[in-house]
Amino acid sequence: MKALKIIGLAGLLLAGESSLAQQISGVVNQYVAVTAVNVNSVNVVSTQGFSVGDRVLLIQMKGATISATNNANFGQIQNYGDAGNFEFTNIASINGNTITFVQHLCKSFTISALVQLIKVPVYNQATIVNTITAQTWNGTVGGVVAIEATSNIAFNANIDVGGQGFAGGTWTSNFFACGDVNYANSGNVAGKKGEGIATAPFNMDGNRAPLASGGGGSNSGNPGAGGGSNGGFGGRGGNEFFGWCTLNASFGMGGYALNYSNYRAFLGGGGGGGYRDNGLTVTNGSRGGGIVFLIAPSIQGNNAQIVASGANVAGNTDSEGAGGGGAGGCVYLLTQSVVTPLSVDVQGGNGGNIFSTLWSSACHGPGGGGGGGAIVFQQGALPANVNPLLSGGQSGSVLHNGPACAGTPHGAQPGASGILQPNYLPPGPSGGVNLGPDTLMCPGSSVTLQPDSIYASYTWSNGSSGGSLAVTVPGTYWLDVPSGCGIARDSIVVSMVPDTFSLGSDLFHCLGDSSLLTASLNYQSYTWSNGNQGVVDWIQNAGIVAVSVVDGNGCTFTDSVNVVIFQPDTTQLSAQICSDSAIVFNGQALSSTGVYSQLLQNVNGCDSLLILTLQVDPIPIITSIDTSICSGECVSLYANGAQHYIWQDALTFGVQNTVCPTSSASYSVIGIDASGCASLPIVGQVTVEPLVPPNFAIEPLQIEISDPTVIVTNNVNPNQTYHWVINGESFVNNSSEFSWDLPMVEGIYTVELTTLNMLGCSLTVERTVEITNTVSLYIPNSFTPDGEEENATFYPVFSPGFTPENYWLAIYNRWGEIVFESYDVGYGWDGSLTPGIECPVGVYTYVVRYGGQEDSQWNQFYGFVNLIR
Repeated sequence: MKALKIIGLAGLLLAGESSLAQQISGVVNQYVAVTAVNVNSVNVVSTQGFSVGDRVLLIQMKGATISATNNANFGQIQNYGDAGNFEFTNIASINGNTITFVQHLCKSFTISALVQLIKVPVYNQATIVNTITAQTWNGTVGGVVAIEATSNIAFNANIDVGGQGFAGGTWTSNFFACGDVNYANSGNVAGKKGEGIATAPFNMDGNRAPLASGGGGSNSGNPGAGGGSNGGFGGRGGNEFFGWCTLNASFGMGGYALNYSNYRAFLGGGGGGGYRDNGLTVTNGSRGGGIVFLIAPSIQGNNAQIVASGANVAGNTDSEGAGGGGAGGCVYLLTQSVVTPLSVDVQGGNGGNIFSTLWSSACHGPGGGGGGGAIVFQQGALPANVNPLLSGGQSGSVLHNGPACAGTPHGAQPGASGILQPNYLPPGPSGGVNLGPDTLMCPGSSVTLQPDSIYASYTWSNGSSGGSLAVTVPGTYWLDVPSGCGIARDSIVVSMVPDTFSLGSDLFHCLGDSSLLTASLNYQSYTWSNGNQGVVDWIQNAGIVAVSVVDGNGCTFTDSVNVVIFQPDTTQLSAQICSDSAIVFNGQALSSTGVYSQLLQNVNGCDSLLILTLQVDPIPIITSIDTSICSGECVSLYANGAQHYIWQDALTFGVQNTVCPTSSASYSVIGIDASGCASLPIVGQVTVEPLVPPNFAIEPLQIEISDPTVIVTNNVNPNQTYHWVINGESFVNNSSEFSWDLPMVEGIYTVELTTLNMLGCSLTVERTVEITNTVSLYIPNSFTPDGEEENATFYPVFSPGFTPENYWLAIYNRWGEIVFESYDVGYGWDGSLTPGIECPVGVYTYVVRYGGQEDSQWNQFYGFVNLIR
């Protein structure tokens, strides 16, 4: 297919030869000031960095004629002249500081109005990987980014020339006076005008009127400066000091909107500069935005931005007149399509704010907003996926509290929105060039491209300059030739005839078979490696088989396959199984030792014999022994008859398994022999013999020393034996009740019972019984057997109701002779030796005893008694 012809802007739309994408970032252009312009050449201050064949952009930055009278009309554009003219071309030769182009220039340029030559990089596929920017406009060169690609420009980062356009006006400092009547003057009595597309007349670079697209400055009354302009006009500045000056008497005027109908390119105008008389903080006007040219058939925006906005005024002004905002720049989108979202920002910058500290009760003028820029494109409507940001910059405001104007712009205004300029058409040459229709080439061959006429010079897309171009790879190729004041271009698409011929995959067949090879029917002739002709060929032998075909374009294609012959094969298999399982072979379940065979076809369809040798191993037979244990005991279970064992709890794998059941339980075990065959599970029984815990009672638990007999009752189990220990005496008693006599001695006595079952398992419990002595005994220490009734007889007195057992009372004289004894607790000593024979007055010894039969059980008391008559 023929590509579009692009005239004047060489390299604008068409792709060149294929190559890898180039990654770009930073400053990609080179700038030089032009000192003279001729019909097809320029003189520059230096040619360093420029080479023959380079793509270049010639652009004039200023040159407009303005009204120069000191009145309200100052700065109005009377004639654009050559301001904003630009042209793309290529370098044909370099001689000293003279650069000659490949054709005559179509546009006119005025050398006194700041013309610069910019080197434009031309890529095949350019990918922006980090921010692209320009050299900031320095009053001579800079402020422009221009990039060309023959195929595509992809954004992975932004292009940013924001604030790189015309400079803002600087602030000045002098006296204060209301109502300055001047619109343009010089010196330091007014803020400087912002830079624009016109040059200020001598001594007229300051005060409130704009300088074409440059915003007007502040003056002695401290009004706000005007915003710069481009596609949209700049906003006016705020009113002057409103303490005693007249409202609206003086303010900085915004720049005039610029006309893009002739497709010029303008930097954003700078905002006007502030003015001070109090020596406080004051702001300059801010810079306008730069210029961007993007030239490519396709642009991938990838949600990135082209930023050519005007700069905002930096900082606040204190009790003085603030600077104006810079205007947005311009962007030329010279592309057939933008395939993913791309924002283009040519918004104006914001004017300066007022924050007063000295005159906080009065009002001073904030700066006006910069006007929006311009977006230029080839189509009748903005390309899809482009998001235009055209708004003018906001005016400044009074930020401090106090005056009536607080929170307002005090008359300052925003800049106007920028413009969209469609239907761009570069300047054209007088004739065209024709490379003919798109063509095809065979793989491995070449095609020679040449125009239909002879021209003075030739510039091919690969940089060659001959009258023809031999190409060996497919792609889009273009040729530029001089034509009048421009360049005529034609392109041609060279496509490679695709090599789609294929015989398919390599062939495999069994010994004695043959294979049919079939080629596609879409070719003119066929030649096989064995000399046969035709679409098909029967192949029996192994080896490489090739065929060459010729298509309708005369292209020859060859393909081959490898033919492999498979021999019959035999596969030996072996298997070993246990006698309780089977293996499936040849559709049968085999469980007997033997040799088995099966005839199959392998994956290639050839015969294959399988031979299986099967060994069947018996499963082991194992045994285990039952056992019994006492509750709370552990026991080791043993199995035998195999090599390894798996017990049911899965924690033990040896011949022994130690278990501690709390009740009778069974444990299964599987034996595994050396062949891995597992036995049937067997069960070992562990019986936990029951043992009823001993439980007996003693009645009573506390007894009197005079009757130390207890009754013992026991919960008897006929399968258990009961062994008792009472007061150190051991005996067996399996009866449910019996009595026991404890000694007549006060104290606590232990009764212990141990119960045993048939396995000898035992449990022991203890109970205690207490013997107490609550008997009260009174023995007098004198008596008077003088015939009176009172105290005539000596005997011990026991508690009422208590009758001691084995009672004995004895009286001894001082020689140890018994003079009296009694075994009756009611019979006492009357002081006589025998009836009628009285014992002499004196002290006698008594012994009182009662209790058990043995000495250890007696309660015995000794003392003295006085016999008094």
